[in-house]
Order: sequence, then structure tokens, then C-alpha cells
Amino acid sequence: MNALAIVLANVAALAGAVFGVVRSGERPQVLLYAFMYDCVLRLFTIETLTRPVFGWLTGMAALISSPPADGQQSSPFVDEETKRPIGFGGYVVVIAFLAVLTFALSHVNAEREIEIDLASFSNDLRWGLALGLMYWLQSVASRTIVIDPGASREINFGYNSRDLVVFACAVLTAGAVVMVRQIAGRSPSGWVVLGPLLAFRFLFDLSNGLRLAKTRAPRD
Repeated sequence: MNALAIVLANVAALAGAVFGVVRSGERPQVLLYAFMYDCVLRLFTIETLTRPVFGWLTGMAALISSPPADGQQSSPFVDEETKRPIGFGGYVVVIAFLAVLTFALSHVNAEREIEIDLASFSNDLRWGLALGLMYWLQSVASRTIVIDPGASREINFGYNSRDLVVFACAVLTAGAVVMVRQIAGRSPSGWVVLGPLLAFRFLFDLSNGLRLAKTRAPRD
């Protein structure tokens, strides 16, 4: 696939995602919560399939995951003090921290107060869970989770850390967007996080697609 085709495919995917959210009638928060549920389920999947205590499950890893691609590097999150890759608990803390920021940024109004309707919030969580489970099942069926049976859990977490990096970039960008919206007196919106999330996923997917195309070009 040449570079133009990769660009067009990713633009079409981004446009389809935005159109789907708008046409669905659901609030953007539903997609945000679905994304977080999917991240948590993937994390638990890797933790379960790579723990020696669950040895009887490790044989399933090859059925629902893929080995690292040629040249693929693990990018685990690292503890600032020890400089060592963080484990399962560290990723749980990262996801929880990003979830709290997402909630705050999606519901803070121009007066810097949390504006929330409990019925809508409960509905968002339920639909987000349903979509998150669907996304996770799709990742299991398509074997998009990467697991190297010969590597440590921390390294395997690093093979699957891209979505959390994208999520973190989106939340940081959302902080600036919220400040601008507060100055303009705008009401809360889940798009302040979902918009950057879709944009960064597009950029990461595009960059990865172009990199892979460049790597495979000499073989073609």
C-alpha cells in the first residue's frame, strides 16, 4: 500500500468515527468511557495470560493475541525514581488518573464547577461498558493484543501501551481546550477530550502505517 492510500484510508477512518459519533445520538462521553473500559480489559488480559500462577491459561495466549512484529519495540511506562518499567499496579494507577481527569474535563463548566446529571452519567457508564466490552472482544477475535511468551509482563505491557500514550496526549490537550472554552463561557462537552483522542489516534495510526509501508517497501 503506497503512502497516499494509507493517508486516505486513515482520513476515511477518522471521518467515519466522527460521523458515527454524531449520528449515533449518544454523548461523546460514552465513547470516552468505552475507550477506558477497553484499556482496562486489555490490561487484565495481559496480566492474566502472562502470570505463572495462571499457567493453565498461558496456552490461550497464542489463540487470542499476536507475537510482536519484526522490529517492533516495547515501550513500557517507566518509574521516574527507579527507571524500571512499571507493573500492573502502575498501569492501573495511570488509567485511574486519566479517567479522573477525563471526567473532570468533560464536565467542568465556565465557573470551574463540575456540572453533571446523574441519570445521564449512569447511562453513559452503561453504554460505555457495553461498547468497551465489544471493542475488547473485537481485539481478542482479531488478535490485536501483542504478547511475547518469552518476555516479562512489563515488556508485554509496553507492547500494548500505545493507546494509553494516545489517551494521555488527548487529556493534556483537553486541558488547554477547556481553558479556552471557559474563557469563552462555553458549557461542558465530552468533545474536549474525544476530539483530541480521535485526532491523536489518527496521527499515531497514520505514522505507524507509513512506517510499516516504508519498512516493507524494499521487500516489494
